[in-house]
Amino acid sequence: MIDSTTLTYATFDDPRKKRNPDFKTGQSGELLIGTDANGKKYIIKHCYPHNAANEFVASWLAKKLDIPAPDAFLLSSSNAFQTRYAVAIEFLDLNPFDKEAVSHPDDLIAQFVLASLIAQEDRIQLKATDNHIVSFDFSESFCTSKLDLILRLMRQHTPFAQDCAVSILRQQLAAFQESLARVKFNHPAFAQEYNLDCEEMCKTATAISKRVLRITENEIRIMSEELEKLFPTEVSVYYEECIFAMQEHIKSLQ
Repeated sequence: MIDSTTLTYATFDDPRKKRNPDFKTGQSGELLIGTDANGKKYIIKHCYPHNAANEFVASWLAKKLDIPAPDAFLLSSSNAFQTRYAVAIEFLDLNPFDKEAVSHPDDLIAQFVLASLIAQEDRIQLKATDNHIVSFDFSESFCTSKLDLILRLMRQHTPFAQDCAVSILRQQLAAFQESLARVKFNHPAFAQEYNLDCEEMCKTATAISKRVLRITENEIRIMSEELEKLFPTEVSVYYEECIFAMQEHIKSLQ
């Protein structure tokens, strides 16, 4: 977790607005730019709790699977934020890439795998650095659209509200598991869009997906403990169960 007082904040002006006057921002609400004492910059999402949790866990998972993605860190509370749930996402200098001649096809396939595993509901956001194809914006993932309601119930501290919150979490986990059951890597439309050989793409995607089996229970617990600095234990356990569900699904494909 990053101490929010170590950053200075400014409103983030999305450059896409300059190119397209009709451009509308996504579902993450108002964004900030946070800058630390060394000049390192972060995109700050602070309006909705699921943004913070999903960005943090998806970034953690990407690193474990050797998939290029920005680093993401939970932030301590600040009056600059609309909620107490905020995340700092590494600001990368990204550029468009040529769909017709993808220079790093394994990176591209890896991003498809990541989006599939986390049940990403948004369009996959892809850009290029000098050496990699990178994906970003994992806010709408892990079937967590009701996280705000769950947290409000938990703050009531009554047995009934707690039971309701846990019940909703179980429903969301069931939805996430159902999404995993539909995951397949033989995806002709995606291969065609990026001029990839579908059979080779499927083989590469399957190999990349198996990296999830390298993640140990101890590593998952460390991730979960970091989440617990901001979220209730029940929420951190939800994400643990999501990772375990991924592992079980990938085992079933072998």
